[in-house]
Amino acid sequence: MYKCLNCGYVFDDGEQARWKEDDGWHDGCPVCKEAYGETMHCARCGGEFLDDELFGGYCFDCLRDMLTPQTALAYMLDENLFSRYMFDQCWKSSVPERIGTPLELVMLKEYYDFVLRYEQGEGAAKYQMQLLKDFIFNIDDICEKERFGEWCAEKKKG
Repeated sequence: MYKCLNCGYVFDDGEQARWKEDDGWHDGCPVCKEAYGETMHCARCGGEFLDDELFGGYCFDCLRDMLTPQTALAYMLDENLFSRYMFDQCWKSSVPERIGTPLELVMLKEYYDFVLRYEQGEGAAKYQMQLLKDFIFNIDDICEKERFGEWCAEKKKG
């Protein structure tokens, strides 16, 4: 399968438009005649995507759907990002050099309180979930989608 780089049309091999110009034969998207690339399947939904549209084998929509408060916590703990999330996003403060057990427990309690509020549909918790998604996918303005997708793929393997 192929996908147009311009209009996004997905098509099979052999459907390409073909035409002759002064410099020879050209092929392109059957809809707009622009360049196209080979696609791969999303590991979750099976949709066709270009390589740069997949993150660890998942499309962004599936990746976003897989990010729940529970998976986010597991990911942040595995990747040593939890303290940074709590201080940067929740408390708007810099992370101290040393965090003791009492503070770790306070952070976990506050996070679990957020999860409970989120599951009950509280509006403020929905905003906090958006902050969590922003944090996971854009840490230090570096795209973390690939890293989170790879982590999800590893967890799926078990």
